Amino acid sequence: MNLVNVVNGQIGTVLVRELCKKKERTRILVRKNSKLGALHDLPLDIVIGDILDKNLLQRP
Repeated sequence: MNLVNVVNGQIGTVLVRELCKKKERTRILVRKNSKLGALHDLPLDIVIGDILDKNLLQRP
């Protein structure tokens, strides 16, 4: 499982797309108001929250 935090920028988008292309299970952590248009077609586990929330990051 890969966790990617910064997915809205160009590098994050390319990274997430490459992980998905390699069939890597990928979870992304985004804020509730994030725009994910460039990633809408990918098989991602999307978690909405804050990187400082320890309970959120321990989710299976």
